Amino acid sequence: MAVTRDSERVETLYIRIGRGFAVESRLEGRELPAGALDPAALAAVAEVGPDEQGARLFAALDAPAREAWRLAAALAPRRRIRLRIDDDAPELHALPWEALRDTSAAATARVPAADRDTPFSRQVPWSWALPGPVAARPLRVLGAVAAPAGLDAYGLPPIDRPGEEACLAEAMAAAPAGLVEPTALAGHCSLVALEAALEGGYDVLHLVAHGVLRDGELALFLEREGGGVERVAGASFAAMLERLDRRPRLVVLMVCSSATRSVDDPRRGLAPAVLAAGVPAVLAMQDLMPIDTGRAFTRALYGELWAGGEVDRAANRARATLLTGGLRGSAVPVLYSALADNRLFTPRAPASAGGSDEPALSSALADEQLSTPRAGGSDEPNVYSALADDRLSTPRAGGSDEPGRDARRGLSIPRNDLAAGDDPARGAPRGLSTPRSEPDRGAWQALGGPFHGVCAARGRDGRVELFAIDAAAAQLHVRRQQQPGGPWGAWEAAQPGVVDACAAVDERGVVSLFTVGPRGEVTWRERHDAGGWAGRQPLAGEATQLAVACGLRGAFTALAVDSGGLLQSCAQRQAGGAWDEWEGDWEDDDEQHLQIGLARDGRGLLSVFTLRTDHSLWQSSQDARGEYRDWRRLATELRRVHVLANAGGRLRLTAIGEDGALLHRVEREPGGPWGPWQRIVGAYRDAIAAPRQADVALLAIDGEGAACCLTGAGARVALGGPALVRLVAAEDGAGALHVFGLDPTGTLHHRPLP
Repeated sequence: MAVTRDSERVETLYIRIGRGFAVESRLEGRELPAGALDPAALAAVAEVGPDEQGARLFAALDAPAREAWRLAAALAPRRRIRLRIDDDAPELHALPWEALRDTSAAATARVPAADRDTPFSRQVPWSWALPGPVAARPLRVLGAVAAPAGLDAYGLPPIDRPGEEACLAEAMAAAPAGLVEPTALAGHCSLVALEAALEGGYDVLHLVAHGVLRDGELALFLEREGGGVERVAGASFAAMLERLDRRPRLVVLMVCSSATRSVDDPRRGLAPAVLAAGVPAVLAMQDLMPIDTGRAFTRALYGELWAGGEVDRAANRARATLLTGGLRGSAVPVLYSALADNRLFTPRAPASAGGSDEPALSSALADEQLSTPRAGGSDEPNVYSALADDRLSTPRAGGSDEPGRDARRGLSIPRNDLAAGDDPARGAPRGLSTPRSEPDRGAWQALGGPFHGVCAARGRDGRVELFAIDAAAAQLHVRRQQQPGGPWGAWEAAQPGVVDACAAVDERGVVSLFTVGPRGEVTWRERHDAGGWAGRQPLAGEATQLAVACGLRGAFTALAVDSGGLLQSCAQRQAGGAWDEWEGDWEDDDEQHLQIGLARDGRGLLSVFTLRTDHSLWQSSQDARGEYRDWRRLATELRRVHVLANAGGRLRLTAIGEDGALLHRVEREPGGPWGPWQRIVGAYRDAIAAPRQADVALLAIDGEGAACCLTGAGARVALGGPALVRLVAAEDGAGALHVFGLDPTGTLHHRPLP
């Protein structure tokens, strides 16, 4: 749930339309009747003018779908509406859903996308942790207007640069003092100039330009240095954004047809490309936008945004302004968003420290960027972290750092991680430390122990939760932040009957906890918004290792290795719903598995990874139908492997080789071929790629147990502290990276990196 400015709680209505035009609706945890769209009625939408299209769209809902809509309206008159259209229904993306008009007699919100009580957005699949609100002040906004000469040669009208800049300046001036720092791009608006400016770090990019659509691809008409037209492909514009160390949280594209997608492949188009580049919210145009309409929309959008911080509510208010003023094109602006509660920032939040002068550390590894901790804090969106549900890790017993057969799933650090002579279970428990009132930003803090495993996850409220396992006592200890960037609460009462655990976050940002009991029994429970936990639900089966990830339709899939060493999997039938039975139909599953893991790429599809006893790494990925392909070998002679999806939705592997070198590999595109392995020579014990703003931080432990952050060239930034054997990290909603480490005695240590 979200909290509006008047502190009334607002529930979220999730609507999903997929193959066969099936319509699924869910109001927070309540499943609503499933329905469908009538294809014949949808075909009639294009036959009428804009004023009637919204009513035709509503009429296309069948009786069960309309019943679900009415139930949601009755249960939650004030509700956030998030519409998701799957890629297997490409023809539906082009329909003007922002014009949807409820024609029923009891309707309270006739045009939901223009009503203050029903903020509307199109939800996008997001393969990394939901980005929380920006904490730093002031919010940095870059305004750019491309007004090249020679547009008449393309049949396009000239753009009035002074008029557009004056409109944007007026919108910025509506912000309260100290909230916004606007910057107008000086000189010609070329792609090079945009990239150079954005490298300074901006929260919002507002771009005014012409766009021309051809064969489903949009070309931006920017400016050359001489003032002429610079035709820039949408893919090139998105690639520029992906290269940035710090990407904007919101991109507003006042560019005609910038929201249009290819009918053959809905992943093609400017807006989806910008989203895939790691920008969590894009406001784009799905048709031609008249100049007067665009300026009125801009003023109303930012006026509401600066007052409340919610992008969808601001977009609704701006559409309402257009309707009231009788301006054409109120349904043209489309908001695509993965922001938690669609909140760009929280009003009246304490100002955070300014940025550091320390430069970002760039990586040469597979065209990706690895960021080291920066002073001053940042608010860039997280990548979806394998720390929450995709980690591969398990060392071999007997003091070695190599993975072992009896290891459990990667998020936890089993007792076998610890040197044989330092097993914490042999000593007296030291208990849990009392949390400090404020985090110490410069030193490690001991949190207690002995623990055998730890995992961490961040929910939609931006708070990090820590889960520590005492396998000897079969207890799980949980602790969470009181607020993003703030102090930690006390340890919750220990949960009995747990020897391993992993945390996963679904598309709503709700944290789910999966636990393994002493006999291998698997259970699942969700975190309530109020702070408590739902009751444990048994998933039957047994597990010696466990991995969980949120799949394409928002439902979890669990992967386990049973006591016989075979892979088993089970999946939810729907998000938040019941689970199917465990199945073990994996081909060629005749090897013992040292580590297993699941990762979700930018397409929303899952990949299974297994490190076998011969130290070879294998992958099996889902196809568009959700079926797993044949296994393929990715590497040999590996000791430990970690996987996550980066901000572009490409999977990233980090591994330790048999010789102790750190190895790194990234997909060239989501689901596509892998780039080459990159190598950092050294003697490393553990390494993880952790969420860090819009990129990742490469954290490692060397042979002496020293924790460090690595650059692509192999340079080290020492993190100090005690000798450690394992690392876990998670970023909170205020941009602080929380690093947790276990030492050889099982004591858990914590260091926040602003």
